[in-house]
Amino acid sequence: MPAIGIGLLYQEGYFRQIVDAEGTQQELYPYNEPATMPIEPALDHNGAWLRIPLDLPGRKVQLRVWRANVGRVKLYLLDSNDTLNTAADRGITAKLYGGGSEIRLMQEIALGIGGWRVVEALHPDVDICHINEGHAAFCNH
Repeated sequence: MPAIGIGLLYQEGYFRQIVDAEGTQQELYPYNEPATMPIEPALDHNGAWLRIPLDLPGRKVQLRVWRANVGRVKLYLLDSNDTLNTAADRGITAKLYGGGSEIRLMQEIALGIGGWRVVEALHPDVDICHINEGHAAFCNH
């Protein structure tokens, strides 16, 4: 069965855990440089890098779209770390579960609304949408 996946490209990804000499957990967030990852820009039908506009209160954020091939499945990753965005908005996709409830809400909007816009732009013939937990709660299809 053909399938695609949509997610967020976290610049700092999941943390790496170390335990210090006192037994306290320390988290390290290594930076994920897209150029060193097995991903490439997703292109729109005109051959340009696909960017998804997202309206947030008082501003518009551009989400870059990356593509990874995972076996026969295309995985699209949304990334707010674009120079077209403000410094604060570039951090929307910085960390999984980082930044508090406002950032988490913006991540859910980015994944739900932005993710469905990726589907509409690249795969408009999709018949079924499965949403994992509340992460994409704002999917509007």
